[in-house]
Amino acid sequence: MKKVTELKDGMKVLIPFEVRENHENEKYPFILRNDSAFGIELRFDKQCHYWIGDPPLEMYEQEEIPELIAKKMEVSCGGEDWKEVNIIGKKGDTYIDNYGYRWYHVRPIQKKVTLEIPKELLTDELRKYLK
Repeated sequence: MKKVTELKDGMKVLIPFEVRENHENEKYPFILRNDSAFGIELRFDKQCHYWIGDPPLEMYEQEEIPELIAKKMEVSCGGEDWKEVNIIGKKGDTYIDNYGYRWYHVRPIQKKVTLEIPKELLTDELRKYLK
């Protein structure tokens, strides 16, 4: 089989996937993973039906719409460069902010301490440590 290096209109290509069974999603328990640079994962059922995205939300009849109470927390994409956002819920291993973004790295807001020393108390030895 010849490896495809350039796509052209009308081509038929085969992409190798490794199949792994995962019962977190009972309707689509098979995960097909391609070990490319992006690590594509697709979900299928036993009859090869494709899972397009998140399953639809369950709807309940109710008199009023509940108000989501946001909690301000610190989030990060890679565990560095933390910023404050309002978290409104959790889905699986991710936390959802009020814009619908998902975050894996979430923590309570860290207290920030600033140290202000009057100039008259600032000695040469302290200046050496504060640099």
